[in-house]
Amino acid sequence: MKLKAFSIVILLFLTLIISIGAIAADDVADVNDAPSNTSTASTNTSTTTDSPKTTTSTTVKKVDTKVSADQVANEYKKSKYFKVKVKDKNGHVVKNIKIKLKIYTGSKYKSYTVNTNSKGIAKFNTKSLKLGNHKVVISSADSKYKISKTSKIFIGKKHYAIVKPKVKKVLKNKDVLGVKIYNDEDEKEAKVVYKKTPKYTKVVKAVFYLKNKKTGKIIKKTDSAEFDDGRWDLPDKDFSKKYTLVKVKVWYLSSK
Repeated sequence: MKLKAFSIVILLFLTLIISIGAIAADDVADVNDAPSNTSTASTNTSTTTDSPKTTTSTTVKKVDTKVSADQVANEYKKSKYFKVKVKDKNGHVVKNIKIKLKIYTGSKYKSYTVNTNSKGIAKFNTKSLKLGNHKVVISSADSKYKISKTSKIFIGKKHYAIVKPKVKKVLKNKDVLGVKIYNDEDEKEAKVVYKKTPKYTKVVKAVFYLKNKKTGKIIKKTDSAEFDDGRWDLPDKDFSKKYTLVKVKVWYLSSK
C-alpha cells in the first residue's frame, strides 16, 4: 500500500516537471518570434525662408549749393587764406556750416574742417602748408548740405626778376618768362607770359615801366591788386604810339 502511494507521488512529481519545461519552451519561442522594435531616427531638415522685412526710412534731401573757391598762390610760411564761399540755389549765403577740406600734397592728404561765417565764407590759413601745388577737395561736413568742389593752393618762396621785351628770362628754378604786347580791337595789353607751362612758378605781381617817346620820362603801371594773369591793359591804341615798354619787374613765387 505504502509503495503504491509512493509511486503515485513520484509520478505526479515527474508530470509537474514535464509541464514546467513545456511552458518554458513556449515562452522562449514567443520571445524569438516577436517583431523588432529598434527605431532608426530620420533627421528631417526643414528650411524656412523668411520674407525680407520692409523697413520704411525717411530720406532727407540735401540742400543744393553754389560754391566758389578761387585758386590761390600764397607765400611760404605766411599767414594768408584760402577761401570758400557757399550760397544756396537762390543766391543766399549759407552761414555757420562745417566745410571739409582734403588738401593733397602729392598722393597724400590731410583733412581739415572750417566753418562759414555770417557772410557764408570759410577761411583756411595756408601758413602750415609745404612748398608745392596742392589740390583741394571741398565737401560738406554737414549732412544737410550738398557741396562738391575742387581747387588749388600754390605755395612758394617769393623772388623777383626783370623781364625785357623780346628777351627770355630764365628763372633760378629753370622756368622761363617773357613779355609781349597784344593787339585788341579797342585796346592793347602788355602781358607777362610763360614760355612753357611752368612747373614751379606763379607770378603774383608785375610793374610795367614805360618811356614817353617825346619826353623820355619813365612811368610805372602796376598790375591790379588781385593779380592773376600777369598783364596790364594799355588804355587805347594811341598809348603805344606815345610810350615804349622798357621792362617789367615781376614778383613770383617759386616752389623749388
